[in-house]
Amino acid sequence: MLPKSGAKHKARFGIFECPNCYTHFKTRTADVKAGKSTKCQSCSTAISKTTHGMNRQPIHALWCDMNKRCRDTSNKHYGGKGVTVCEEWRNDFIKFKDWALENGYEEGLQIDKDILCGELGIYPKIYSPKTCCFITKSENIAQSNKDRHVRYDSKTI
Repeated sequence: MLPKSGAKHKARFGIFECPNCYTHFKTRTADVKAGKSTKCQSCSTAISKTTHGMNRQPIHALWCDMNKRCRDTSNKHYGGKGVTVCEEWRNDFIKFKDWALENGYEEGLQIDKDILCGELGIYPKIYSPKTCCFITKSENIAQSNKDRHVRYDSKTI
């Protein structure tokens, strides 16, 4: 809520990066300095329970890990290679969850962007509804070994 006109102390807001999933969120600067509001709405336990209540579910961890890997430019296999998450999913767990549940997500499966990006010739790879599917861990390992020997032409979606 914005302060009333003429208020002595106007609230100062800033854009901060969630240390858990690297999404950007707006909050009061004073709250961050005081140790409050240090995580985005999806990752914050107290707030998350009122928004979607799934912060402790495996599907939410999958979404957080996907975002974290891709936003971390020091990760030489994901963010450092230019792998990204589409705008639709990057800051919206609910859109990701809805897509996942409609497209074969089951606990224990892993999200894969390599198979469809490879078939479409997309590089750098992107996590998106058009380029992802769910596979078993053993299928993912086999795909990773196969990808080490394949080069893709640059395309984007």
